[in-house]
Amino acid sequence: MHAIAMPRVGRHPLSYAPLLLPVLPWLGGLAGAAGERGAEWIWLAVLAGMGAVLTWGLPAVLERAGCLLRKDVTVLRTAWLGSVLAAQVALLPADEGGGLAVPLLVGGAVLMAAMPFGIEFLHRTLPGLLSQPVSRWEVWRVKMGVSGAALLLLWAVTMLSAAALGRPLPGGVPVGLLGIVAVAWGATPYWTLLTRSLLAGAVFSLAAPVLAVAVAAIGILVWGGSPAESERMWSGWMTALGWGALLAYAGAATVATARRWQTMEAPDAGAGETAGVFLGAGGTVRSARQPGAMRSAGADGLRGRLVTLAIKEVRLQTVTLATLGVMAVCWVVLQGMPSGWMAAQGLQGLVLLLAGMTMLLAGATAIAEERRLGTLDGQLLLPVSRVWQWRVKGVLALALGVPACFAVYGVVRHLAFPMPLILTGLAIGAVPVALLVSSGAANALRALLGSLVLIAMAGVLAVGAVALFAGGTEQVREWLWASLGTRPERWRALAASLPPVPPDSSPFEARSSPQWIRGIPLLAAIPILLALAMARRNFFCPASAPLRWVRDGAWWLLGLTATCLLGVLLAVGALGWWERGQVLTHVRWALAVERTLSPAEVRLREVMWGEYYRDLKQRQPNVQVPRSMLNFPARIVPVLLRPASDPLEEEAPDPRREMFGGRRTFQLPLSAADRATIIERGELPEDLREALRGEMPTFQPRE
Repeated sequence: MHAIAMPRVGRHPLSYAPLLLPVLPWLGGLAGAAGERGAEWIWLAVLAGMGAVLTWGLPAVLERAGCLLRKDVTVLRTAWLGSVLAAQVALLPADEGGGLAVPLLVGGAVLMAAMPFGIEFLHRTLPGLLSQPVSRWEVWRVKMGVSGAALLLLWAVTMLSAAALGRPLPGGVPVGLLGIVAVAWGATPYWTLLTRSLLAGAVFSLAAPVLAVAVAAIGILVWGGSPAESERMWSGWMTALGWGALLAYAGAATVATARRWQTMEAPDAGAGETAGVFLGAGGTVRSARQPGAMRSAGADGLRGRLVTLAIKEVRLQTVTLATLGVMAVCWVVLQGMPSGWMAAQGLQGLVLLLAGMTMLLAGATAIAEERRLGTLDGQLLLPVSRVWQWRVKGVLALALGVPACFAVYGVVRHLAFPMPLILTGLAIGAVPVALLVSSGAANALRALLGSLVLIAMAGVLAVGAVALFAGGTEQVREWLWASLGTRPERWRALAASLPPVPPDSSPFEARSSPQWIRGIPLLAAIPILLALAMARRNFFCPASAPLRWVRDGAWWLLGLTATCLLGVLLAVGALGWWERGQVLTHVRWALAVERTLSPAEVRLREVMWGEYYRDLKQRQPNVQVPRSMLNFPARIVPVLLRPASDPLEEEAPDPRREMFGGRRTFQLPLSAADRATIIERGELPEDLREALRGEMPTFQPRE
C-alpha cells in the first residue's frame, strides 16, 4: 500500500507527480503573457529541478533511511501534492496579493502539520508505535523534522509558482507566510496530541490564533477611537505585538508537544481516535448502534428514531461545527471593520479558508468517518430505512455548507468578474463533491484530500471554461462585424426585412434574445446532482463503494467537463445572437441615416472615410480597416480643409481633429454653412465638389 516506504519495491504512481510542478505555472504564463517571458523561465526551470529531485533523489535517500522516516514521508506525500495543486490553481487568476493562494497555503500547512501525529490516532497505530524499541525523543525528532521540511517545501513551491507566473507576491507577504507556516509547524502538533484527533487538532490550532486576532480587532474597534487612529494602532505596535505573541505561542507549543509526547499513553479501550476535549464520536456511534437505544427511541415511532440519528450525525460533525463557529465569529468581526483596513483583508482570507474547511469537512466526515469506526455496514440493521438515513446525513451536511456558501459569496462578490461566479459555484458544489468522495473513502482524511483535489481540478476546468468563453465570444464578434464588410448587401436585405421599430422601443438585440439564455446557469445543477446521485448509490451499497470511488471521481470530472463545454457553447451562441442583434441595429440605424442624406452627401461620406482609412493604414499598418460603408460612423464625415483665405477667420474648435489626422469632422446631413466650407476649402475631387454645389443652387463662392 505504501510502496515508497519499503525499499526495493515498486513505486507508487504518485511518486512521479512532482514532475508536474512547472506545468500549471507554465500554462498560466502562456495564457496571461502579454509579451516575451524573461526571468519566468528561470523559475520554471527551478520548479522542474525540484520536481526531478523529489521524484528520483528523495526515493534514493529514503532507501538508505530508517523505516520511521520513510513512513512519515509517505504519510505527507498525498497531502503535500494536494496542497501544492490547490495553491497553484489559486494563483492562476491575476489577483494582487496572491488571491486565494494565501488562505489555501495556510490551510494546507495546518493540515500537513497535524498529520505526523494525527495519522497515528486516525489509523489506530499509536499503541504499536509507543511499544516500539525506539526512543520517543527520536520519534518526535523525525516527525517534526519531516513536517518542517514538507512545510518549507510547500512554501517554496508556492512562492516559485507565483514568480513563474510573472506575479510574485508583493512586499512582506512571503515573509509573513513563512512565519505563519512556522507557527503551524510548532502549534498544530500540540493541539493534535491534546485532542487525539487529526482534524480537531488542525481546526483548534487554526482557531486559537484566529480567535485571538478577532478579540484584538474587537478591542481596537471599541476603544481605538476614530477609524484612522484604529488603523494606525493596528498597523503599528499592534502588528509587532501580534507577531511576537504568535512566535512565542509557537515556541511554547513546540516545547509542550515534546513534553506531551514523552508522557503520551494509548487508551486501553475505545476508538483509535477519540475526540479528546470533544464528546467522543466513537461512543456516540456505538450508542446509536446498540439495539436498545433504537428500541427505546422507537416508542415515539419514526420521529424518535430520526431524532436519535440526527443527534448521532451532529456529534459526528463536532469538528465541522467548531470550524463553522470560528468562521461565524470572524464574519461578525469582519462586518464591523472598515473595508480599507489591512486587517480586514486578512480576515477575509481567514473567512474563505474556514468556509472551505467547513464545506469539505461537512461532506468528508458524514460517511467516511463511520466507515473508519466500523459502523457503516451495521446501520443496515437499524430499524430505520436506508433512505431516511441518507436524508438525515445529506440534509445535515448541506445545511452546514449553506452559511459557508453565503460567507464565500459575501467576501468575493466585490472581486472582478468572473471570480465571484467561479468561487461561488465551487463553494456550492463543495459539499456534494465531499459527500461523493466520503462515500468511498476509508477515512475522513482521505475524503478531505480527495475532495480538495477534485475541487482544485474543477477550478482548473472553470478557469479554462471562462477563457474558452472569452476567446469564443471574441471570435464570434470579429466574424460578425467582418461579415458586415464582406457581405454588406446580405445585411442590408436582412435589416430591411425586419418589421419597423418604434423610436421609443428597446434595441433589437435586447428584444431578440431567446428565452433559454436565462437558463444557462442552471447547467451547474448537473454536476451537483451527479455527485449526490453517486454518493447516494455508494451509501446504499457501502461494501463495494471503496472499489469504485476513484472511478466515480473520474466520471464526475468527465461529466463536469461535458457540462462546461455545453455551457460554453450555449453562452457563446447566446452572446453571438445578441451581437448579431447589435449588428442589425447598427445596420438599420446606418440605413435610416443614409435615407436622410442626399446622393452627394452619401458619396462625400464614402470618399472621405476611404481617404482617411488609406492614410491611417500607411501610418499604422496593423490597423483593421472597415470593408463596408455600413461599418463607418453614419453621422459624421472627416474632411481635410485647405487654410482659410482670410487669416482672421476663426473656425469652431473640433476636439476630434487630432484624432482624425488633422481633418475636421462635419455632422451629417450638412448644414448650409458646413456645405459652403467643404465646397470652398475641402480637398475633394472636382466632380464631387460640383455635385455638392449642384445640390445648393443658392451657393455663392466667397470673394
